[in-house]
Amino acid sequence: MNKTFKTLLTITFASFACLFTACGESTTNAHSDDDEEIADDEFDEDNEPSSSSEKAESSSSRKEDSSSATKSTEPAKHSRKVSGVSQKGPFLVGSQVTFYEVEGESFDPSGRSFGSQTKNDKGEFEVSFKNLSSNYALFIVDGFYRNEVTGEKSISRIMLNALSDLTDRKTVNVNILTHLEYNRVKYLVGTKGVEYGKAKVQAEKEILDAFGISFKEGASAEDLNIVGATENDGALLALSVLMQGISAEGDFSERLALVAQDLEKNGFIDDKQILADIADGVALLDLDKVRNNIKGWKLSTTVPEFENYVENFWTANYGIGACTKEDVTKSAANTNKLSKNHKKKYVCEENGWRLMTDDEAKYGTCTATEDGKRFEKSRICDGGKWRSLTADESMGACTEEKIGEMAVEKNELSSNYGKTHVCDVEGWRLIYVLEDELGACTENKINSLTAIYEGEPYACTELKWYPEIPLYHGWSHIEEFVYDSLTFACNHDGDVIHSEVSGYYYVCRNGKLSTLTFDDMSLDKDFTADVWNGATDSKFKVGEKEFEILNWAATSMSYITTNIGTTFNGSIYGENGDMFSIDSDDRIAYPVYDKEGVSSALKDKGIMYRYEFKNLGSGVPMVTTSFTVGNADISDWKGLCIVYTSSMPLYIGFRRKEKVTIPATKELSVANLKWDDFTVFDGQGDITEIVKKADVIDIDAAKDKGHDIFTSGAVYIAGIGKYNGCSVK
Repeated sequence: MNKTFKTLLTITFASFACLFTACGESTTNAHSDDDEEIADDEFDEDNEPSSSSEKAESSSSRKEDSSSATKSTEPAKHSRKVSGVSQKGPFLVGSQVTFYEVEGESFDPSGRSFGSQTKNDKGEFEVSFKNLSSNYALFIVDGFYRNEVTGEKSISRIMLNALSDLTDRKTVNVNILTHLEYNRVKYLVGTKGVEYGKAKVQAEKEILDAFGISFKEGASAEDLNIVGATENDGALLALSVLMQGISAEGDFSERLALVAQDLEKNGFIDDKQILADIADGVALLDLDKVRNNIKGWKLSTTVPEFENYVENFWTANYGIGACTKEDVTKSAANTNKLSKNHKKKYVCEENGWRLMTDDEAKYGTCTATEDGKRFEKSRICDGGKWRSLTADESMGACTEEKIGEMAVEKNELSSNYGKTHVCDVEGWRLIYVLEDELGACTENKINSLTAIYEGEPYACTELKWYPEIPLYHGWSHIEEFVYDSLTFACNHDGDVIHSEVSGYYYVCRNGKLSTLTFDDMSLDKDFTADVWNGATDSKFKVGEKEFEILNWAATSMSYITTNIGTTFNGSIYGENGDMFSIDSDDRIAYPVYDKEGVSSALKDKGIMYRYEFKNLGSGVPMVTTSFTVGNADISDWKGLCIVYTSSMPLYIGFRRKEKVTIPATKELSVANLKWDDFTVFDGQGDITEIVKKADVIDIDAAKDKGHDIFTSGAVYIAGIGKYNGCSVK
């Protein structure tokens, strides 16, 4: 027990202890062997002194004849029993109940006492007494109790008392109100001369007024019960909850003593710190839990209304006022500087006040009735709590109709603030690479959306660079042939389509885009090619066999799988003298001409070359053909002319060091190329000097900057000659 409370008890009961030890007349056992049977009737009015003077005379008589008092000279004696309930929450079974007889004017102890105990966990007790000369008694209950705030049993003992006039009373309840009024009633009667009944009424009203609790006249504190059904019972329960708060038993006992002392002289609680501490102890207390705790004890079928009294006390103490239905969403700050919760903000909801969250302090109130309320462009009220806006809330709902639309995240508190998002099948997401330049590559556009960026073809495709990187979709650089296949649609079979990106010609077959074959080309026109005709008598030996070296020779790097003839220095010669080109893997090329017809072909029309390839597989760069110049100097030609038909653009060059591109054409056409038209790679020198030293003219399938690969097509080289030396009729 703390020091202050011990001091109070010492003051209150000092005279009791002194009298008991000095006089030796205390009767602590109400049922001694010599006791007469105790009657259950009221005090016998005929045996009571009729006036104050008679009482004084009787008292004086007792003092004068104390050593030889007899039954005939003693005042009338009264004997019976009184019952009641002891409650904080209810005291537990076995709590000590002591009945003290007190003098009627001073309320000082007479020296007689009777003991009992609570008989159950409801706090019920019964005390028998006999031979009382006063109708006033003090009841003190000492023991453990049920804490209505926690719902648990107390871990230490407390003491409560009740002063009562037993004249017309058979029951006396001991509770918080009877305890707090004791000092005040004694002061009003003993010091101010107020009649006892009026002093009781005044003290009870003053105590409850100090806590802002209304109290209907006509009821006495000894009649109240925390599980009763009246408004005054609710007032008692509210007072009990306020005094208890969230305090432990030791702190509660100290507070009880301090409040009783403060009320004694003027009926007010002058120590405002006490009131602030009480308010802090019940602010935001779960009063539903308190009610359920009491219900769980099953002391009664009802629990009186007490919540408003508790709520009104702490809100008034904090200066935030009532929280009614009309006040919902209102906020207020605690203005009580003595409170440990000073300056904290509270918000009114349908169920009452609650502490405002840190977010609400920043963004404003967010109650259950304010769902959807927003703070600028960053927060939304949801279920009574602020949270960050979702992408849908910040940028608008990503619906099916909006797929492909882009928006910038405007939520300043988002990690993606200021970043562009796109509405995709699964909702908003950050844009991928190039989407800001080429548009949205959404899931529903995979392999159906293409674009050109800085001259390069791109498509919306599925991507997965490494096993640990999950599959996603985005813009990917693709081959021009793939770009064409994804970009162009075939509406009618037989339609011929030309791609400005790859330069390819296509034809529609069975609803699909296909490259041209010779059947789709016009190859029957007459043409001329002014071909150089020197060095026709040169010879070349392979072992013992001698072959004629032509002024033009054609080879190919396209591939077939038939091995024929004999290999020598990178070329294969068949038994009939046909010439083939091979690669490092010994794969054999198509024959370009035969020995029998080559002279007339060269002389009359130039070199004729037909080449058609299909589905050779990706990853294979195609070299269509090359023409051997040998040691001849063709630099004075001023350039070349080529008669050709090709489904794709062709590169013309000298061992791939210098190149010029000629476009695809489905008609037999002529391309005239000046030497100055050739692009000379860095460090390769002057084009005229290069031509003088060149021994081969290459004609390659166009790879457009070297990164696209074609798997099918058709090329027809009809003739090659000097610049402006070719024509088509």
